Amino acid sequence: SCTSTCGTESFVEIDNVRRIVNDLTGTEGQVVSGSVVCDEGYELESGVDFDFNFVCYQGTFVCADNNCPVCHAKCEIPASEKYNFTEAGPEGEPLSEGDSIRKGRYTVEVSCINEGENIVGRRFVGCGPDGVFEGVEDDENTYCIDGPVCESPVVTNGEADSLNNVASGGSFEISCDP
Repeated sequence: SCTSTCGTESFVEIDNVRRIVNDLTGTEGQVVSGSVVCDEGYELESGVDFDFNFVCYQGTFVCADNNCPVCHAKCEIPASEKYNFTEAGPEGEPLSEGDSIRKGRYTVEVSCINEGENIVGRRFVGCGPDGVFEGVEDDENTYCIDGPVCESPVVTNGEADSLNNVASGGSFEISCDP
């Protein structure tokens, strides 16, 4: 009986994947690991490892366990005269115009450029599935004020109606879990 083999370049075609780096050949049913390199303008989603498993099947490496890499369109931080952008999280690094961020809903924290001003509206933004930065520049409900704001409260056994900041005097609606 003949056993098919897979060469180091014998990978199934995957959308937006430029190549898969692998130094091993394989025989039918053998699983190998390969590092994914996305096409220009694309990258793997935040928190996803670059290495994936591939199984040799009829002379071609295919995704093992239907776990194929997905390369998403890159998203870039836009120029802004009103806002600063920082990676969301306790150790968030400042982001500059043109910096690339990975796909995700609330991956960027927004603050006001002008000292003493506070942001009303969306504090956290991110990159949409189409690679478009879902920012605040064109959002009429997000702006900077020279005054106090209230951050969305943390609610135990319930939730607030918004994650956005409100100006002093504004309100949140709280609903309790049943």
